[in-house]
Amino acid sequence: MNKVVLVTGSSRGIGKATVIEFASKGYNVVINYNSSDKEANDLKDYVEKNFNVKALSIKADVSNEEEVKNMITNTLNEFGRVDVLVNNAGIVYDRDFKDIKVEEFKRTLEVNVIGAFIVAREVSKYMKKGSSIVNVSSTNGTKTISPECLDYNISKIGLQSLTRDLAFQFKPNIK
Repeated sequence: MNKVVLVTGSSRGIGKATVIEFASKGYNVVINYNSSDKEANDLKDYVEKNFNVKALSIKADVSNEEEVKNMITNTLNEFGRVDVLVNNAGIVYDRDFKDIKVEEFKRTLEVNVIGAFIVAREVSKYMKKGSSIVNVSSTNGTKTISPECLDYNISKIGLQSLTRDLAFQFKPNIK
C-alpha cells in the first residue's frame, strides 16, 4: 500500500513541486488548494499519468476548521491514512507597514499560522507512529530580508515556534 502525503497550498509553486517529488517516490498525493481549481486538477492528472499513483484534489481554506475537517474526512475516505503532512499554504500582501490593512494582516496570520495549526491538529488524530509533519517556513521568519512583507515575516516566525512546539507535543511518534 502506498504511503499518503497531504500538501496544503499545492496547486502551484513550492507546493506543486512538493507534490511532484512525493509522487515520483510512489506516494499517493492529496493536492489542497483554495482558489486554483484548474491548476490543482491539472496537477492531479499529471501525477496520476506520470507516476502511477492516486491523487486527490481538494478545495479547502486551511484557516476554516470545517473545511479542514472535510478535507481530512475526504482524504481518509479515499486513502484510509495520512503518513505525511506538508503545511505549505501561505499568503503575503507585500505592502509597506503604513499601507497594510488590518484585515490583510489578520488574513496572513489566519492562513500561515492558524491554518497550519488547524491542519496539524486535525491530521495528527489519524497519524500513526513514524508519520511526519513538515511546516514550510522562510528565512524571513528570522531575518528581515523583505521589510515590505511585515505580515509574512511575523507569520513565519510564528510558524517556526509552532513547529518547535509540535515537535515536543508529538515526540516520539510523529517526527
